[in-house]
Amino acid sequence: MRITDVATAWVEGRRARTKSLVTKDGKIWSYNLLIGRTAENKTLIIYDYTNSAGNFISKSTTYHVSSIIRAAYMEAAPGQNIVISAKVPYKPIRETQISR
Repeated sequence: MRITDVATAWVEGRRARTKSLVTKDGKIWSYNLLIGRTAENKTLIIYDYTNSAGNFISKSTTYHVSSIIRAAYMEAAPGQNIVISAKVPYKPIRETQISR
């Protein structure tokens, strides 16, 4: 299974997995980091762990987030809301933030 297949499965509410991307119970994880969830009203909430949002984790997590954003806009049901949130559950610590 490919990353794009897992992203589409999450949008459609199905379980799927690769070694690095997993969906279960309306949530999707990049490795062990929650990057998206489906709210009770079926809104797709995507946590923007990308450099442009100031939440960069890794290139692969950025790719995962980009893949679920693409899948959400391509596969969401008519009228289904999509929220891309720069307010993330886990805030990455930058090297410049670490006091020595």
